[in-house]
Amino acid sequence: MKPRRPRKLFIQERREKVGLSQKTVGERLKPHVSDMTVSRWETGKSRLSDQVMAALAEVLDCEPEDFYHDPEGDPTPNQLLRGQPPDVRKTALQMLRGLRRP
Repeated sequence: MKPRRPRKLFIQERREKVGLSQKTVGERLKPHVSDMTVSRWETGKSRLSDQVMAALAEVLDCEPEDFYHDPEGDPTPNQLLRGQPPDVRKTALQMLRGLRRP
């Protein structure tokens, strides 16, 4: 069985969206990493641990799950509901549950 190819992560797109260089991102992470390390993450040559992904998301002002979705594409339901009041989230979830197939 072939090993599964990792999913594309949209790290570079998120970084560019907030206007940071690879060097700046590396410097804001603790512990600091080089711009080369950030480049390897962006190109998929190096994988991120869950902890690093969470720290990177904080630096880039997003959630870790956002790295799996093109920022130029349609937003995910989670992205749409993020920051909404609880009553709006509850109503949206009820609507989505109603769309599910049995």
